[in-house]
Formats: sequence, C-alpha cells, structure tokens
Amino acid sequence: MFVKRIFILYFGAFIGPLGGNAVLALIPTLKDAFSVDITLVTLSITLFMVPFAFLQLFSGTISDIYNRYRVLLVGFLIYAVGSLICALSSTITVFLSARILQGFGFAFVNPVILAILGDITSEEYRGKIMGGLGSAITAGIAFGPLIAGFLAETDWRLTFILFFLLASAAGIVSNLEFRKEKFLSRRIDLRMMFSKIFNVSTQKSVVLLSISGFLVFFSMIGVMSYIPDLLSQGPYLMKDYEIGFIISMAGFAGILASPIAGVMVDRIGRIKTALFGSVIMLTTFIFLILGDSLLRFSILFSLLGFGSAIVWAPFQTLAVELIPRARGSVSSLFNSSRFFGYALAPAVLSPFYLAFSIDSIYSISASLMLVCFWLVYLIGKTRTS
Repeated sequence: MFVKRIFILYFGAFIGPLGGNAVLALIPTLKDAFSVDITLVTLSITLFMVPFAFLQLFSGTISDIYNRYRVLLVGFLIYAVGSLICALSSTITVFLSARILQGFGFAFVNPVILAILGDITSEEYRGKIMGGLGSAITAGIAFGPLIAGFLAETDWRLTFILFFLLASAAGIVSNLEFRKEKFLSRRIDLRMMFSKIFNVSTQKSVVLLSISGFLVFFSMIGVMSYIPDLLSQGPYLMKDYEIGFIISMAGFAGILASPIAGVMVDRIGRIKTALFGSVIMLTTFIFLILGDSLLRFSILFSLLGFGSAIVWAPFQTLAVELIPRARGSVSSLFNSSRFFGYALAPAVLSPFYLAFSIDSIYSISASLMLVCFWLVYLIGKTRTS
C-alpha cells in the first residue's frame, strides 16, 4: 500500500508541470491562433502561476488544520475543469481566464503532496523519496513541451484535453485510495491558519529557503520563457516540435538527475547537494550564450535540467524538515515563494528581452544564481548554529 500511495502522489505531482510547461512550446502557435503578440501569450504563464503561487500560502496550512486528502481531491477537480476550458477557448481572454483556474486548482495539490510525503516517510530515506518526487516533477517538465509540440502539429487544443483527462484520473484514483482515511471534519479557523503562516515566516531558515526557491525558478523560467520565441525566428526558424524537444531536454535530464540528487541528499547532506546544483545552473547560464544549434541548445538545456534537479531535492527535503510540526505551512510558504519566481519571471523580464535581447536574460539569471548560492550557504550556517 505504501508504494501504491507513493506512485499516486508522484503521478499527481507530474501533472502540474506537465500543464504549466506545455505552454512554453506552444508560444508561437498560440500567437497565431489568437492573433496576439508574445506579451499576451507569455501572460498565460504568469496568470497560471500567480494564483498557483499565492494560494499555496494557505493550502498547505489548510491541510494541516483540516485534511490533506480532501484538499488534494478538490485541487485535482478544479485543475481538470480549467484544462477543459482551455481546450474549448475561442478567444485569448477565455484562455487566460482558464489558465487562472488551472493555477487555482493545482495550488491545492502541490504543497499537499509534499506534506503527505513528509507524513508517511521517515528521515533516513526521505531524501530518496524526495528525489523520486523530483523525477516525477521533471518528467512533467520534460513531457509537457514535448507532447504539446507534437500535438500542436495537429491541434493545440488536444494538449489541454489530455490534461483534463489526466487530472480527472488523478482525482478519481486519489479519492479511491484515500477515502478510507479519517477526516478530521474540523472547521477551518482563519485565525489559526494565519497564525501558523506567520509563525513559520518568522523563522530565518524558512525565509532563506523560500527566497532561494524563488531565485532558482525565476532564473530558470526567465530563460525558458524566451527561448521559444528566439528559436522560432531567424536565423534558427525552428518548428514547434524542435523547440519542444529542446525545452524537454531539461526535464529528461532532471528525471535522471533527481534519484542521484536524492542519494546525495542522504549521503553528503542537504546543503552540499544544493550548493553543487547551484554551481551547475550558474555555469549553464554563462555558457548559454554559445548556443547556436539544435544540438548545442539541447546539451545546454540538459545541463540546466540536471542542475535544477540537484537543487530541488535538498530544497524539498528541507521544506518538510525545518519545522516538522508545521510542515504543511512550511511547504506552503516555500512552494508559494518559488512559484512566484516562476510567475513573475516572464512579466518582469519581458522589457529586458525586447530591449536587450536574450543575452540580458542569461546575465540576469547567472547573477541571481550567485545570490542563491550565498543564501544556501547561510541556510547551512543557520542549521548548525
């Protein structure tokens, strides 16, 4: 039963980045389908991620107070409905509204999965379990753009129909597995919820971890948001499936790296593993300026995905260990912060991309990873002091 539950939770974690990252490969197609410019299309990333990031501040805490499994089910169902509306959208306004609904739904899935894994695992092998979670998430990152790129050759709407079916299946399966669990049926006390959030947000190690997660996603998604537009134009003139392949390489590398990261977390420690991953990401951002072909971009994105997977495993492990009695609240704050990085990157970096080209995005991302490296070092000092 334990293995079955782990698999269900991994499957649920896979669906979010699958839907979130798919839009990256669809940017050129959606520009033509809705007759809009890149600013509106990349806004669909921000509008998915803002409610996703913001509501995670509360969803994990609600699961601490009320019940993790019922919160999980509601999240899957809302995400499924949002995906279906995306598929049926006839205007960019409807599409963007549906993306908000998708983000709203998955906000009640992501931190709850992390908290449940913390509940059902013990410390001695938790790193491996979190490494497996990293593989599931990066599989979504990998297959989202790849699937979207190929389905777009027929009809981009098929991508969101697939997400509707997967989210519906995840909701049904999780309900069948967890419905026998005892529900606390406790009325949600808003004062208690905000008190728990405030208490964890005053802990230095939690704040440092949350900011680090923000910087990793901001730098990574900042690059990934504009690569598709760059590659669809001259001199590259790549097709959707080629762009999807390049972006997917980050995910495929992450699938391989995440179990390695899990073992590293258990053997050499959380901080050393996170520092190692940060160095890999920093190096990649510096060398992306050399990308000039499908092969080189694929190699560099593989390296980027490898480095990010090495970072996320120790981060997620720390999120459920820093304050065990409030791991749902810590998971909420950490996930909310890091996904705000995902949400804000396209909007904040658009002026830099339009004015100074992709090289400015590489430079900003590299600089932020230097800051992240320093923050991870401080987390280590905080934990040992």
